[in-house]
Amino acid sequence: MDAELLKRCNSALLDYNDLKANVKHAENVIAAAEEEMLKIKTERDLIDRTADALKKVRPLLSGSSIKDCEGLANSAISSIFGFDYKVEYDMESNRFVLNKGEYATDLSEAEGGGIITVISFVFLIYLIVKLNKRRLIFFDEAFTQISDAYFEKFIAFINQICSDLGFDILLVRHDQRITVDSVKHAYLIQDGHSKKLK
Repeated sequence: MDAELLKRCNSALLDYNDLKANVKHAENVIAAAEEEMLKIKTERDLIDRTADALKKVRPLLSGSSIKDCEGLANSAISSIFGFDYKVEYDMESNRFVLNKGEYATDLSEAEGGGIITVISFVFLIYLIVKLNKRRLIFFDEAFTQISDAYFEKFIAFINQICSDLGFDILLVRHDQRITVDSVKHAYLIQDGHSKKLK
């Protein structure tokens, strides 16, 4: 083989390897772009579903609905925690706040015992009732923020809501504070098998 032919073969091989690397890089860029597009589509779907839900909910959020939510949240806080705090709708900031007497604070800054969990639970119940939807709620480890000092009262409150309003709550938990005696039905799921405990 002469030197000129060898030089051309080596050059062609280098060009081939460069093209192969460029194709591989392009495939990686395309894969990353497709992954990003899927994330954007998922986020867009969530935004669309949220917007649709807000369209359905907006007519329910009248002045009387806000007063109803305040009343329900305050009743729950009083019966579970025994606090004098009041949930109020602040027209200026267009949000619910927790009035502690001397000052009002954003609900996200409420401390102690799981107040936010209770308020969220009450608002969810109210929304389901107003939307006239099936009264089934699924919670996955939702009540771990409720402190031990208030937990028994909170479970009694949930049982009363279920009884009075005809709700069914499916609760997945690892929380040992929820005993078989505090629920109507209990199942143990272990190694892919379920066993009815009550």
